[in-house]
Amino acid sequence: MTSQLPEVAKSAAAVANRFTTGAATAEEVIAERVRLWRAIEGRDQSDKPDVLKIRTAICVLHPMDIANSAETLEYFFAFWQQAGLAQAELEAAIQSTYGI
Repeated sequence: MTSQLPEVAKSAAAVANRFTTGAATAEEVIAERVRLWRAIEGRDQSDKPDVLKIRTAICVLHPMDIANSAETLEYFFAFWQQAGLAQAELEAAIQSTYGI
């Protein structure tokens, strides 16, 4: 799925994965989120596909925010769809990872 993201956002999934496996710290995840917010600074409310794709990546960088997981997932799916990212690829990734 990262292949569909802008170059600046491709590392987000790797950082989030490293965090969930214990190989990255919360500080590293936060630093990655800050880096991506800065990449869209001044246009963060835009509905242009590249901004929405970066915001989708930012959602992935909230693995430690369990209390807000439903809201984060809601934003993730909304940004994913609005950005025009492939629904079939997302469904396949969810199926292979979670079996649902």
